[in-house]
Amino acid sequence: MVAVVLGLTVGCGTHAAVGASSVSCAPPSKPPATSPRWIPASFAHQVVARGGLACIVGNGFGVKAGEVRFWTGGSDAGVAAVVRSWSATLIEVTVPSRAVTGPVLGRTSQGESFYTGPAYVLDPPNGVARLTASPVETVLAGRPVPVRLFALDSGGRAVKGARVILTDGLASLSCTTAASGSCELTIQPIQTATVIAISGTAWTEVKVPVTQPPDQTMTLIASPPALLAGETATLTATVTDVAGHPIPNQEVDFSTQSHHVAVLSRSRSFTGSTGAATTTITSPSPDDVVVEADTNDNATIATVDVSWSTSLVSSISPVSGPLGGGTSVTIAGRGFLPGAQVYFGNQRAMSVTFVASTRLRAVSPAGEGAVDVRVEEAGSDSSPQAVDVFTYGPPVVIGLSPATGPSAGGTRVTISGVGFAVGAQVFFGSVACTQLRVTSSTSIQVIVPPGTPGSVDVTVTTPAGASTRSASDRFTYSS
Repeated sequence: MVAVVLGLTVGCGTHAAVGASSVSCAPPSKPPATSPRWIPASFAHQVVARGGLACIVGNGFGVKAGEVRFWTGGSDAGVAAVVRSWSATLIEVTVPSRAVTGPVLGRTSQGESFYTGPAYVLDPPNGVARLTASPVETVLAGRPVPVRLFALDSGGRAVKGARVILTDGLASLSCTTAASGSCELTIQPIQTATVIAISGTAWTEVKVPVTQPPDQTMTLIASPPALLAGETATLTATVTDVAGHPIPNQEVDFSTQSHHVAVLSRSRSFTGSTGAATTTITSPSPDDVVVEADTNDNATIATVDVSWSTSLVSSISPVSGPLGGGTSVTIAGRGFLPGAQVYFGNQRAMSVTFVASTRLRAVSPAGEGAVDVRVEEAGSDSSPQAVDVFTYGPPVVIGLSPATGPSAGGTRVTISGVGFAVGAQVFFGSVACTQLRVTSSTSIQVIVPPGTPGSVDVTVTTPAGASTRSASDRFTYSS
């Protein structure tokens, strides 16, 4: 597919080019307003013939002749046109024999530059007397759309083998007509435009209606994001408008970097009524891939990481232990083999016991902070995930929600922090909670016990120790 980006609107307004027989230009009835720093200039007729007259209207050209240069298709400065007449508001030039469709630049006798816009230069006669185009369907900006053109001779018969050019004045495409006198070109317009089709001395305007895409947001998720080699993840891109409403029938393109072995089942999908477009991705060997989804030529982009390994960790217990190590940790997952090594961050476990392909036991080495527990075998590490994080040292309370409640107790409070583990105890001051649930290593839900009006510290105790009191763990009992 050949594509061109359209950005200009042609204001030609007539199908009669100024030819060699024309001897003068009609002066503008009302010259455009001048600007102290910019000289307005434009063609009276943008479709011109080599050797014919070109009329440039504007203001501020000066009374002494300057220079007008037409494009020749090369990297040079173009070819200068012969000036027939020059005034402050009207320039008449002869189109050079070497001129081709493209930008035309001028310079006044005082050295001031001006741009007239593109000139659409006709070709030598080729038997085509009339050129038409089928109506172009309205297309979303950036989407490909076909343009079908028809070449006819003076008797209305199809002309075979005629070269047809489609141009916006800065870029051009061409095709050759078949026996039916037609040929087709595919363009990718970015805004509504009128382009010019030329074949020999015949030409026509082609109107290309374009609609702009709505403002969008997009989320991209992989399910699951971590897999064993050979398994398949489902990618779901959900496209919504700024109000959160799903956008159906939206094309979504999925891609990965070329050096990865992971393969997408399809790289293009369309959203359904829920605004979701899906595809799948598989890797036969360990890999770590960033998948990108985009709409409307990268107008909206989302990414997600997907990884494959020879083993996979699904949980660890407990999730915390003392700085000096020595905690026996049970690792659940898949793909474990005898002889597998376990690492806590970058430190190898003090010992590893193979229980089954779905379970290992490892003794933590000394360490600090939060680290990923990784299983290494056959030169491949398990993919890091939130479920494999082990925290050294006592738990830390980061916040309470809510942080106030009646002295009678009964308030449901969520404790946020790190290093929480199943079996943890929670104290409001010196009073232990009897109703609590550890939902993750970073969250505990409790029912507040009764207390006396005032503020108390909320502490969490695990085998790794008790959380240190801080301003973020204060709960206030109201009277």
